[in-house]
Amino acid sequence: SGGSAAGSGGSAAGSGGSVAGAGGAAAGNAGAAGSTFGGGGAGTGGSGTAGSGTAGTGTAGTGTAGTGTAGSGTGGSGTAGKGGSGTGGGTGSGDPDTCPGQEVVFGGGSVTVNGTTKGMGADYDPPNCTFAASSEVVYRFVAPQSGMVTMTVTPKGFDSVLYYSEGTCSGTSPKKCTFGTSSVDATDTMTFATTTGTSYWVFVDGWTAGSTGSFVMTLSY
Repeated sequence: SGGSAAGSGGSAAGSGGSVAGAGGAAAGNAGAAGSTFGGGGAGTGGSGTAGSGTAGTGTAGTGTAGTGTAGSGTGGSGTAGKGGSGTGGGTGSGDPDTCPGQEVVFGGGSVTVNGTTKGMGADYDPPNCTFAASSEVVYRFVAPQSGMVTMTVTPKGFDSVLYYSEGTCSGTSPKKCTFGTSSVDATDTMTFATTTGTSYWVFVDGWTAGSTGSFVMTLSY
């Protein structure tokens, strides 16, 4: 709150001094008039001294203006909520360990997944695709648009193999397979055509038995 109102003004000026002393006594009575006739001497006027008085004095009253400190306060503060971040989309329901896999949802034409094949089953060993059965994961999506989608996987600590199926979840007879450069930690890429509303399954596998690890997968139009 603001400071208190200014203090009351000083007291009113002191009472004026007393009025001037009463005027001197009226002039002495005029001398008695001479006799009407004959030699009466002229009368001498009476005399008088004017009365005197000292003007009264007074000291003006004083007062100190009241003071106050303006009230202060700090406005409430808060942190603006952070907007969501990422390349768009995300994962939904389901288990990536085996078919029908875990759902992925596109956002802004792409989706990025951080996953791992460690601890997953070695359920599929598609011919002409992997050297030997290894742990794999599978993700499913419904194409949000028609066009070419690119699957990019960067593995950590293993040599990845990518493949996909259309219409049904099949890890044994995929429509396409790629194993890139067949080297550990090498990024692999696979591109395929999609049709709006059609279901697709994408697999991240290892080149040979025991070839497992974490990875980053991106699907983008």
